[in-house]
Amino acid sequence: MKNMLLIAAAFAAATSCAKVAPGENIILNGRFDSDQMEVPPFWHVADAGKSGLVCDPSGGPGGVPSVKFANPGPEVKSFTLRQFDLTLVPGAKYRLSAKIRTRDFSSKHAGFMVINAGWHKTVSVGAIAPTQEWKSYTRDVVMVPSKDEKAYSVALYAGKCTGEIEVADVRLEALDDAACAGSCATSSAGDPRQPRFVPMKPLLARIPRDRREVLFRLYGVLPGAAADYDVVLSAEGAPAPTRRALREGDNLLPLPDGAFEGKLSVALVRRADGQEVLRDHHRFAVVDVPAQAVDSGRRLNNLVIELVNEQVAKEEASYSFSLANDAWVFISAGKAGASVKLDGRAVIDGEALRGETFRQAKAGSHTLTVKGNQGAKLVARKVPDIFNYPVCVNSHVKENGLYDWAFAEKHVFPASNTQNGGVMPNEKIPLFHRRGGVWFANLGTTSIADGDDLVRRLKGSPGITDARYDGVTCDEQFFGKPGKIADYAKGLKAFNADYTGDHIVYTWIVGKSATPGVDQEFASACANASRGRGRMISEIYCRTKPTEAAAREYLDDYLTGTMTMFAELFPEATKSTGIILGNFNQVPVISLQHHPEVDYKYYLDLQLNIIANNPAFRDLGCTGYWGSYYADRELHIWSMQLLRHYCVEGHTAMLSDKYGYTYLPGHLTNGDFRESLDGWSVTGAVTREEVAGFGDKSERRWGRAGGIGDAFATLTKKSGQTALLVQQAKGLVPGRLYCLQGCVFDAQHARARLAQPRRIELELETGAGAEVQPALTWRHIDRRVDKKHKDGAFVNLVHVVFRATAPEATVRISNAAAPDGSELGVNYVSLNPYHPED
Repeated sequence: MKNMLLIAAAFAAATSCAKVAPGENIILNGRFDSDQMEVPPFWHVADAGKSGLVCDPSGGPGGVPSVKFANPGPEVKSFTLRQFDLTLVPGAKYRLSAKIRTRDFSSKHAGFMVINAGWHKTVSVGAIAPTQEWKSYTRDVVMVPSKDEKAYSVALYAGKCTGEIEVADVRLEALDDAACAGSCATSSAGDPRQPRFVPMKPLLARIPRDRREVLFRLYGVLPGAAADYDVVLSAEGAPAPTRRALREGDNLLPLPDGAFEGKLSVALVRRADGQEVLRDHHRFAVVDVPAQAVDSGRRLNNLVIELVNEQVAKEEASYSFSLANDAWVFISAGKAGASVKLDGRAVIDGEALRGETFRQAKAGSHTLTVKGNQGAKLVARKVPDIFNYPVCVNSHVKENGLYDWAFAEKHVFPASNTQNGGVMPNEKIPLFHRRGGVWFANLGTTSIADGDDLVRRLKGSPGITDARYDGVTCDEQFFGKPGKIADYAKGLKAFNADYTGDHIVYTWIVGKSATPGVDQEFASACANASRGRGRMISEIYCRTKPTEAAAREYLDDYLTGTMTMFAELFPEATKSTGIILGNFNQVPVISLQHHPEVDYKYYLDLQLNIIANNPAFRDLGCTGYWGSYYADRELHIWSMQLLRHYCVEGHTAMLSDKYGYTYLPGHLTNGDFRESLDGWSVTGAVTREEVAGFGDKSERRWGRAGGIGDAFATLTKKSGQTALLVQQAKGLVPGRLYCLQGCVFDAQHARARLAQPRRIELELETGAGAEVQPALTWRHIDRRVDKKHKDGAFVNLVHVVFRATAPEATVRISNAAAPDGSELGVNYVSLNPYHPED
């Protein structure tokens, strides 16, 4: 067997960021050695089992390893095999090379390439023939600029392809002094062949006193056989270590005698010569599990268990419940002026909002004592962490009004117990904590240099050192970057082993597991942080799809598929995981609502409904939203109502059913002019055109695909002639409020990517059948002139709320007020039911 530790050491030497030698390959594992793995070490592919990737240990020219993407068609597919986090020098000279073979290959865009941060620019080895035997491609390039010089990547990419493409022996070499001095490969810490010994269950801070043992799992490859090694556990308070023979896979190990709390050291030691090949440090605790550690009451949905629901008949009364684990409890007195104590401690008094509170409680039995509640209903429910980011931060679109403390008291705090980021007023923080709320600071950790760097950042974070905060969220890591994942896990384990405070560490994570061993170690470190109170919080920001069927299929893969992956990754994953959805829909700032015909309220509802009902999410530890300050006022309030509906009240039916909301209301058609002007009556000079990138650069439809938002209608003002687009809105309910919205802009600026904010003389108007509500109607002129918003035209967002007075209403887009010769564009025209604030 190969000595994999020596191989790993060689990789480590190559990634120390010392000077790169001429001819040295900056790409790690450019040979695609795969060691019987689905994906070669240091490379990432999304959903490896479904991607069509094939690793052949001798398929390349001369018998070298190769990788192949195969899609027999006829449906086109896209593939990406990628290595992240290379440090390169913009403007320096490099040589990029690969050996490539193709068979009946067709692709919109394909090649072996270097990609800058954000995938804004690439350089590749050149065009690839549709059918060819092995051919060497070599190209000398000047490196493209990047907003982060440590975030270049290399990739084999085939967009919308059919046929086969096979690649071997890829290289990236420095050609000049600048490239040699400043280049660095990705971290070798993420090599899945390195041995890892991961604590799987129970959580290390919750080891039952009657079962003082921990299941560890061995990953990676040792020099020699596992049977040649011992596992040595030593712990504070234990006079002697525990020593057991190491086994492949699972190892159930007893704690040393006398070990009950403190630091636990785990070493893998070669029996023949005493050499250590691995040593980890953890913090552990042995606990008494209460005999009553079960959830009393009845389950309402995946997230909520009702513990108490009693009509109070006396002036003072007590009620008991029990919890299977430490958890949040929502308590409602049901009556103003009542007081409630939890285990003798006041939790609802004159400071409580709405006679309610969220409180954290330990596993075991508890007692609620209520006074002054006669004739009302006392309710207690076990609920998850209900997460909101950020608190008390206003929208960039000032027309939305304030998202301040008063707004939070009315809409946010009744629906969520865990706040992240934001600028809570200092004078209100003690009150917030007395009411039971938890507040996390945010800490940037994407760019950590190594594990020691993470430890330094955590020790200096206000989320750890400042009493105003209860913890910190580390922002963010990516499963597709195993080197960073491994560095983060190492640093978090080191921090956790020494930290004895009460502040909590949550970890933002993006993507699905890709690297065996590395990802399990990361998940274990996240869950075991902060005495078992740590969490992985997964970013699941769901873009709209053109139909509800397509949206449900997408959510099944993205949302439910990610949760299923977590459950397979780590035994404690469900309770230690947060699924954080995106509620941001604010064009032109940033929006997941890519299709104007979709009612985003229904789509948000659908996502939480899946979490509340699909068995994959049973007992999920945390859910909520990121991006509340990027949601318009209607959606911010609606998203909090959804959290209340599912995570506090425990419903299983969609809240949209109550209001008659649907995925595609169908009141207007073709609001994005994707193919034509169909559906609109045209008067005057109106044409359809497309500007590549407009939907991204100018409207910030985040993560869009297929050119969504690039098409628009252009209304040209000719002397004495008004251009009009008119459509009859259908299916309206008289008396109901609706929101008509659209983006208008200077079409000449769009073509020239000219950033000159101004008011656009294009109006979205309603006629017969609609009664405009002036207090809710506005126009936002995007004026954010900075480096992020200089490469595209600026838009006006026109927002018209009206009350329907008939089943149909006229919608008109007019350039009557525009000067002669102007060319004004419009797209993103939507008409959806408007959800009132109260």
